[in-house]
Amino acid sequence: MDAVGTQDRLAVRARRRAAPVGGIRLRGHLRVRRLSGEVLYDGPNMVVYAGLEKIVDELQSQTGTIDDFRYVGFGTNGDATTAGMTALQAEITGGSYARLVATQGEGDNAREYRLTGTWTNNSGSQQTVQEYGILSAPSGGTMLARVSTGDSGGPSSKTVDNGESIQITWDLQLADA
Repeated sequence: MDAVGTQDRLAVRARRRAAPVGGIRLRGHLRVRRLSGEVLYDGPNMVVYAGLEKIVDELQSQTGTIDDFRYVGFGTNGDATTAGMTALQAEITGGSYARLVATQGEGDNAREYRLTGTWTNNSGSQQTVQEYGILSAPSGGTMLARVSTGDSGGPSSKTVDNGESIQITWDLQLADA
């Protein structure tokens, strides 16, 4: 390099990277009704980090399937939901309790994942349901979404008698960010 009579300059610019155009966001909506038709909750929920990370892992896997988020759990803890949660805080147990194995399908459009089903409280006693969650297994597993009575705009505590059934419709929507 010939430096005679020239001045070399190095210019460095730090620029913020532009946001992607048309990114995606995952939003959830839960409806819970007694079989009589009384609405127990109709509102939003939080999609938690563990669920989002599971979706990313599954998208990267050549053998993965995302269809395992079909279990709805019920709990008695009204702590506010945080994105870092990995499980229901106080899931109902006892008796012949089992998570609802929901029916999967499209919701109102091809970008909406819908879980539906009827859960019967067979825990052996009356339960005050304060939290709902979508999970990837009949016990344990990865939690995708949760809503509780402690959330702003969340559900109210609802008493479900032993042997009583409630209906669930839970929509997860992929939308532009």
